[in-house]
Amino acid sequence: MATSPRVTSPRAEPDEDENQPRSPSEYKRYSSSSILTDSSQEDSSSDVQMPASTGAKGTKQHKGGKTAQERKNQPTAGKCFKVLFIVVVVGSVVAGTVIVILKLVQQKDSANSGFNGNGYFPIPTAEVDSLAQTAGRIADGTSVTSESLPLGFQLAAFLARNNFNSVRLPLCIESILNDRRPNPDLINTAANRAINVQSYTGLLSSIIRALAFRKISVLLDLHTLTPTDAGGSWTSDNLSEISYLAAVDVLATKLCNDQHWNVIGIDLKNKPYAATWGDNGPNDWAVGAPKIANRMLKGCPNWLAFAQGTVSKHTLRSDDNTQVFSYTDWWGGGLQNEATAPLKLSIPNKLVYAPHYYSPSEYPQSYFVLNGIRDHDLMVGYTEYTNETLKRRVTATTADMFGFLTQYQQGAIVLGEFGGLYTKDAFANLTNRRVIELTMDVASQPGYAGGYVWGLNPETTYEYNPSDTKGSWSEGLVDETWATANEPFLTALKKLDALPFLQPWPIESLEAPVDYSRLDSSSALVQDEDESKEDDDNEGGQSRRTKAILLFALTVLSIGGVVAVVLVLFGTKGDAASHSLTNGSQTSLTTDTSTNVPSVTPFATSSSIPSIAIPTTTTPSTIVAPSATPPVTEPMTSTSAPSMTPSMSPPLTPNIGRILDGTSRTLATEETNPTSFPDRGCKLPNYRSHDGQVFIQNSASGVETPVAIKGINWFGLDTAENVPFGLWANDQNGTTIVRLFSVFFILTMFFNSIRLPLNVRGILANGPTNENLVNTYWSPSVNLTTYLGTVSSIVHAFGSRGISILLDLHYLSPTDKGDAWFSATTPESNSLAAIDALATTLCNDRHWNVLGLDLKNEPWDTTWGDNGARDFKVGAATLGNRMLKRCPQWLAFVEGNAKPHTIDIKGQRFEYYDWWGGGLQKAGDFRLALDVPAKIVWAPHYYSPSVYPQTYLVKDATRGKDVLYGYSEWTDNELSDIVRATSEDMFGYLRHVQDGAIVFGEFGGLYALDAHPLKTSRRVIQDCMKVMKEPGYAGGYMWSLNPESGYAFNPSDTAGYWEEGLLKNDWVTVNMEYLHALEILDDMPNLRSFPCFT
Repeated sequence: MATSPRVTSPRAEPDEDENQPRSPSEYKRYSSSSILTDSSQEDSSSDVQMPASTGAKGTKQHKGGKTAQERKNQPTAGKCFKVLFIVVVVGSVVAGTVIVILKLVQQKDSANSGFNGNGYFPIPTAEVDSLAQTAGRIADGTSVTSESLPLGFQLAAFLARNNFNSVRLPLCIESILNDRRPNPDLINTAANRAINVQSYTGLLSSIIRALAFRKISVLLDLHTLTPTDAGGSWTSDNLSEISYLAAVDVLATKLCNDQHWNVIGIDLKNKPYAATWGDNGPNDWAVGAPKIANRMLKGCPNWLAFAQGTVSKHTLRSDDNTQVFSYTDWWGGGLQNEATAPLKLSIPNKLVYAPHYYSPSEYPQSYFVLNGIRDHDLMVGYTEYTNETLKRRVTATTADMFGFLTQYQQGAIVLGEFGGLYTKDAFANLTNRRVIELTMDVASQPGYAGGYVWGLNPETTYEYNPSDTKGSWSEGLVDETWATANEPFLTALKKLDALPFLQPWPIESLEAPVDYSRLDSSSALVQDEDESKEDDDNEGGQSRRTKAILLFALTVLSIGGVVAVVLVLFGTKGDAASHSLTNGSQTSLTTDTSTNVPSVTPFATSSSIPSIAIPTTTTPSTIVAPSATPPVTEPMTSTSAPSMTPSMSPPLTPNIGRILDGTSRTLATEETNPTSFPDRGCKLPNYRSHDGQVFIQNSASGVETPVAIKGINWFGLDTAENVPFGLWANDQNGTTIVRLFSVFFILTMFFNSIRLPLNVRGILANGPTNENLVNTYWSPSVNLTTYLGTVSSIVHAFGSRGISILLDLHYLSPTDKGDAWFSATTPESNSLAAIDALATTLCNDRHWNVLGLDLKNEPWDTTWGDNGARDFKVGAATLGNRMLKRCPQWLAFVEGNAKPHTIDIKGQRFEYYDWWGGGLQKAGDFRLALDVPAKIVWAPHYYSPSVYPQTYLVKDATRGKDVLYGYSEWTDNELSDIVRATSEDMFGYLRHVQDGAIVFGEFGGLYALDAHPLKTSRRVIQDCMKVMKEPGYAGGYMWSLNPESGYAFNPSDTAGYWEEGLLKNDWVTVNMEYLHALEILDDMPNLRSFPCFT
């Protein structure tokens, strides 16, 4: 079998003074790593040819034909390996940004299988047992049931479950430029169908997109120059600077886009140990780093530049100032010269310092032990420091190497690598462990933004254990089988979980009242100037918190010691993550009626990819793609699904995707996967709104039938995936069109309308939807060829059941939520053109059940009635009349803005802010009129404190940034009065001054998970439903069906991240507590399915 080229180590010679440590070698790269074979005879440019073979029973072999033990015993090839980093996100609003703290893990792999080697495959492969439902799942002590995921997704699930949220992928410059096809024999394609093996960058793209489903970000690491040249600088005899910069161009061109929203930046060069700093020489890193970074920023101004340090020797005084000790920087750790020769980039706030720091298992540094004597590489005759003294040594050396930079506040510090032996630490007093733990303490200090632990891979090898003994020890976060977690090490890393606001990536921020998102005590907020409706200039830098998920236009800054993500939010409705990824834990396929209330400390919910059934060796089961992210506001976070090829083979069970709603109905007489739905011959009726009700008028007879709406939001079409989430039915999770909207669910529970959030860009581009998010065997009726084709097929399917559709112009694009009906990048003409496209396609008898159009979701930063550039009275008239010109049968649903107000309730004065979309106070004085009468439906939003802790929803609260402190909860009657009074003031009064119906466009929040002692979030939702049953209201749409609906507060004094929808994470188990709560609406007058007029 062909083997990888041997890489010789450019190891430094020992110091002449044996008491001085020499520059530590990069043992993870140049020592006896476990996977690689020697192949010095092979040309470095050739692809590795490894035969695929299946081991005999009991000797599980990898695609490469080697057993795990054989791979472990092979020598190291050297310079190319892969690393996974796990990042922990900490969210808070600072000058319009969200702070991100990083908790990372690295994954190392061989030159043969790493992105920085010949094989180009960063995820370990394993042969999958036939019919195995848990193949590849990592046992980490969680109670999650079987996850039938491809092995790459199993790793992502493991990381997400343990609060890691970023992966660092070391790359090879030469491989980026050549972009050859990876070696397919290194990839178990049966277990990793989503992996693109056509090219190096295609493989990289598919890995990034797969990780996005777990809300795991990616840091691209320019690790090696060629598969045989690690590179002590960014150039060498083997690779020129021109080629290096060209590789940066390739990455920016191919990965700086919405599909790869989770790429946070580039590590400019791994361990430039041979470079200088500030001497203007040919290897001056103070020149090279900015050159590489500026080239990256030219191609992708959204990304961050991670800069490591160089290597040199230094001296420090001991704590008592009686001794001077010498030390050598860890490779990549020496940033001392940044103080005198700072790195300057073309765009401010884009620099992150990424030094490395290790324990003595990496190299026995003399300052880690007392009275040690240098014996070549070893330290002998030493004693171990006490905890306090060791802490002072770690603190002093990290401060001297790079920690001093926190005083300059130019950029955040993220430890690019840290770690060492932990569970296998052989020090009597566990010095290795203690150094790792102290390093995490450093990474948690102000000015730092976390760090990356080395490493996930069990093949991670160290040469010293303890400092007087040389050998070879391997340890990672998983054991050598890749199936069991290294629990002691994993538990130790939970120290970083105490970082405030620990969340998956990206930060999903709920829509906040305007006060706190723009007008609060943030010091650097910029006020927006009015934008021209056709203006193409960028918006004035205003970042807003929205009930949204930060999906694609990820703008990342490094400011004052923190990594910050500018909230270019695209939110989904009422959930902090309504449009976030599926929860990481898989639930069993049973109806769950329990109330699981989280403790005060929020859990970092890891968005989970829907499990994909592992195919058998004979008849593979359908492979479906993971779920994308939804929002609390609506899902902006559409994470691109990995390209999976759905199998067209029959399913393993006839009940796949069945909604478990507590009924005992049989499926015997129902066709579960029709290729089309029957056309019932319904004629397009005329929908009207008057006398506080919605009517369906028979166009032939003129007879009107009143109908109340018990509706639900279903997001996904507002994201870049261009398809509603959840249709990836398999044996573990996901459902189908028939199961979801059949009599077994929607009609059984009296839902009669679906609100479909859309995005303007998707409508106009009309490109194909992400077919990997739909199991086409089980939902063959869904047209995936175009965006409008997908919408059409879903509308038609609903129509066959008498379920109406409200089309919602939710976002301007997957990366532009839109606080008005236009933005700097999306002119008004685009919104009008989108309306034309929808009406042309859907205003006909086949789509008779389209009720109308929600003209713009949450136009919160608009005015009403002032005739200004952002006057939504004018905007609604423009959009509504355009719709009626093309389709006079539809209704125009109109939302409000968001402003501060005061109100007196039973003699007590309250201040409150409108819920986004809820502010319609001026609509009574400045009346909206459309060209066709009886076509206006007011569609305000109203939420519970899990979306944002409004002060009026609790008693005697003190505002602390976004959370509330020192409050008590209202009684049922008091809270009911407050909800009724504020909703009346925002929009309910319109019942008495105009004729149109009021339908809640969105309402909801945490229900089963409500952590308020007196269940304030639940009670607000219940009170909302009581309001919408009053005369003049015609129902509402709950947010949301999706289990990915995310919320940021629970209870009002605790910020974090929680997910809850009407379905649980498997997309088949109903959240019965929420479902039963919605039964309040079941006695609304005129609640019926929409009639079909033939």
